[in-house]
Amino acid sequence: RQIVWLKPKMALALLDAKLSLFTLDSDILFFQVPDLAKIVELNPDVELFYQWERVDYKQVYTIPNYNEDYEENIVHDGFNSGQVLWLPTENVIKGILFALLDGKIGAGAGDGFEQTYSAVGMKKAGVKSAGLSFKYAGNWACKTKSECLVKTNSQNWISYHATWVIGGGRKMQVLKMANEGWLSLTTKPANIVDKAVVEDDSNLAKC
Repeated sequence: RQIVWLKPKMALALLDAKLSLFTLDSDILFFQVPDLAKIVELNPDVELFYQWERVDYKQVYTIPNYNEDYEENIVHDGFNSGQVLWLPTENVIKGILFALLDGKIGAGAGDGFEQTYSAVGMKKAGVKSAGLSFKYAGNWACKTKSECLVKTNSQNWISYHATWVIGGGRKMQVLKMANEGWLSLTTKPANIVDKAVVEDDSNLAKC
């Protein structure tokens, strides 16, 4: 558990230098490069963005004209520190200090996780925080409800975090499943590509 405390400690050092940063866990697969500037631009009053711990993706995709970034009236809650965008504000720095102090006391007794202390610390400091887009996805619904929508709806997703499983081998299995699901939705079958090439060659021949 101690290694996870490197994230807030590193964040503290860089935020003190007036730098923003995006921290992430090692068990995350990125489908595309995050547009961090856009996140801040769309939410100018927010000081910290975090990954949702639980999102019911099946509910999202049953809504007519759904918004893949956020839907208020579906199950979504919890602070997951696997993907966090930290902005260099005094409140965020105070929040990290609260988390480190409380964590030193609690973790010494084997109590709690870093992300729990970080969430509480940010609240203590009055940080204006918000969840990232639902497209920064986690594995909760797949693991607990067997609803693995990364296989059917992830073509626009940004990342997939192998949460709710323990052990490197199991996490790799989850990320492999996510990668195969995303590729199946975003890669054209070879026969379609070949057909397009043939049609283009035919049109050129006519010219």
